[in-house]
Formats: sequence, structure tokens, C-alpha cells
Amino acid sequence: MKIINEISTASNRINYKLFTTETDNIIQYGMIISTTLFGAEESDCVKDITTDKELAERMLYTFADNTVLPSTMREIIEEYINEEQYAHC
Repeated sequence: MKIINEISTASNRINYKLFTTETDNIIQYGMIISTTLFGAEESDCVKDITTDKELAERMLYTFADNTVLPSTMREIIEEYINEEQYAHC
């Protein structure tokens, strides 16, 4: 895993990290969101979201702009990907 971009919001209490993994010469993008907003640290990580770097970066900035939390990350990734697919039909 290699972190390629990171954004902190809420006075550095929410962190968004975009990372890559590579398998069989295919680069996949994933995301980690962590927060200490509610006391203890909460974190979630989703690997292999997309092979599209531009999509992954748009998602990272959108999530940071909208204060997506680790607890809702997986559901919102699924919705985001579905919306992107339908937008190009």
C-alpha cells in the first residue's frame, strides 16, 4: 500500500487517505478514513475501489468536502460508484 494523497478536515480530526495497491501490474485505488471526533479513534479502509485515478481523486475530495465518516464510508462508496456509472450512459 502506498499513500498518494491525504486530506485532513475538522481541525485535523478527520483524515482521508487515497492509496494504491498493485496486483499483476494493475494499479487499484483505495481509501482510508479515520476520525477522533467522538473520542476514540474510528477508522475504515476499502481496497480496490477503482482503477481510475481521476475517479478516485474526485471521490477523495468529495468525501472530504462532505465530511464522510468511517461508519458510512462503504455505503457512500457504493452509491458514488453507481452514480458515476449511470452518469456515463
